[in-house]
Parts: sequence; structure tokens; C-alpha cells
Amino acid sequence: MSATISMTAGRFSIEEMTELPAVGGKATQDCFSGSSFACRDEEHLNSWLPALQLGADPCVVATLAFEEEWTHYMAAAAVLGMRSSALLGEALIANNHILTAPQFEKMAKIMRGERYGIFCFTRSSDANDPVVVLSSNPYGLQLATGIDRLSARNRWRPEEYRLLVPNLER
Repeated sequence: MSATISMTAGRFSIEEMTELPAVGGKATQDCFSGSSFACRDEEHLNSWLPALQLGADPCVVATLAFEEEWTHYMAAAAVLGMRSSALLGEALIANNHILTAPQFEKMAKIMRGERYGIFCFTRSSDANDPVVVLSSNPYGLQLATGIDRLSARNRWRPEEYRLLVPNLER
């Protein structure tokens, strides 16, 4: 399934839609552990995310491929069709375009073996900076997991990364 969507801040195509089952809540420190994950950004994951990750209902997650280099901010703006950064994090939350850490962990396991890294937006523990970005990348036969600020200026090549967005209207 591939549909190209043109938005204010960029162009991307929906490569796949995945039905993600309900996931239970758990402590953030227990997310991204086990044999599937080779390494984890322990310091930032445990301090930037709420200590307890809530359970989440089933949802459909879109895998988006961008047509040009992008930053986390540009991706969020494209998904929301916004130009202003003032309320970007709050808008991602209000539109339910975030995954919990356990949901992203499950998606990383589902998509394990893909040739690209994946990202998603998630709630942070900081009310002034309410959304951060989780990432998972192939690391040999396992996965490496990290976290970054929505405002990070890193640029991501479209052939190497995909963005996972739940509840995206086509």
C-alpha cells in the first residue's frame, strides 16, 4: 500500500499500515530490554520519559517514507500539516500521533529485519517539552534503541529511516 501525501512541510508516502494489538503498561526501565535489543540509551530513556508507561489500546500504525532528508521537527510538521512550532508537541498528543514506549518496542520487534531504522513520537516527562522521539536501528541481529528531542537538528536520509505514526488519516 503506497499513497503519496503532500503536506505543508514535506512529502512522504505511506509504505505500510500495521495493526498493533493492545499493549500493557510497564516501567520505562523495563522497555527495550531482552535479547531483541543490543543497546539502549539508558540515561536518556529513563530520565526523558515518564517512569511508568501506560497500557495502550489497539491501533493502526502507518510507516511513512519521506522523499527528502528530514528532521524530527519537519516530520512532525508534515504529519500535522502545521508551520508553527509553538504547539507542535501538544498537537501530536491531541491528534493521538504518539506511541508509548511499549508500543514502539513491539513495533520494533515486528519490523525487525527491515533494512531501515524507525522512529516515533512519544510523551516525555517534561511538561515544557511534552514530546520526544524514540528510535530503533538494526544492530547486527539485534536492535539499538535511542531517544532524542523533537527539536534536534539531525537530518535523516529517506532511504535509511522510516517514521511510525498511529492514527494517521489518509
